[in-house]
Amino acid sequence: MVIKKIIFLLISAISVFVSAFSISVFCDEKIDLYKIEKGNYSPLNKCNFDKINFIAYNIKFGSNLDGIIQYLKSKIREDSATIIAISEADRNHSRSKDKEVAKEIATQLKLNYIYGIEFIEYDDETRDKQGMSGNALFSNCPIENETIIRHTDVFDWTKKSAWKDSIRGGSRSALIGDVKISENEIIKSVSLHLENRSNSEGRNLQLNEIFEKLEEYSHMPIIIGGDFNETYGSILFKNVEERGYQNAFKGDNTKTGGCLLIKELNEFKCFLKIDWILYKNLKLESSKVESSVNEKGEIISDHAPIIANFSILN
Repeated sequence: MVIKKIIFLLISAISVFVSAFSISVFCDEKIDLYKIEKGNYSPLNKCNFDKINFIAYNIKFGSNLDGIIQYLKSKIREDSATIIAISEADRNHSRSKDKEVAKEIATQLKLNYIYGIEFIEYDDETRDKQGMSGNALFSNCPIENETIIRHTDVFDWTKKSAWKDSIRGGSRSALIGDVKISENEIIKSVSLHLENRSNSEGRNLQLNEIFEKLEEYSHMPIIIGGDFNETYGSILFKNVEERGYQNAFKGDNTKTGGCLLIKELNEFKCFLKIDWILYKNLKLESSKVESSVNEKGEIISDHAPIIANFSILN
């Protein structure tokens, strides 16, 4: 009985050691969280547009990538500069079939793109390459002067808790790029994803980090889009107005997050209004919330895509 107990304790100790070593290998992997992946696949070497078609979409890591690509393909306009801000795009993660989601979208749709890591995902089941998730910006026009903002942590993802069953390395981040829509016009474009495991004060702090970065460009046309994880009426939106930004969806309470397909009713339903597009120094022409159900009746994300169309101010 004593021998069995000793053997059990030895096996337990070895298991703990192996588990800890496995995590440490990936935790210690040298990944540059400030490095921006970039690719140019648009056939347009230069653009000559005075209209902007801006799409913001949390794609749930690209787990239904074919559906996402088909949707985006249908929204690219030939008469406008198309700019797409994507939240939650995986790279080499098992849940999205180990694909480089942002690169796949760019190559298949012939768009230029930049991609920045938010999190190193330690729940990746296929570990030949480390799984990650992040944000991306796409356009049919050139993207220049790209930068990434690594936000202040307002929630600790490095420890297990009642909120989650896996750990992550990294932090929330935002991508900024200059989209050159014509010889004389540049749209300062931002793809963001504010922290869902925080409160309005925490998300407002992160948004302020973006505003401060953009302060010196306040004379330029600016569009900020993505998953804010924030409902209208909070201190965050008071801050938006005080900073001189406008909300493309102000007064539109169509829900965009927490979406699901109710099969019994054949109804796509969202329960939260948390995805937004902000802008400055542009004329808003239209805005709308669309469905995340494809032609086959399948849900392709737990968020709805949002679209705003702009024109340049004279």
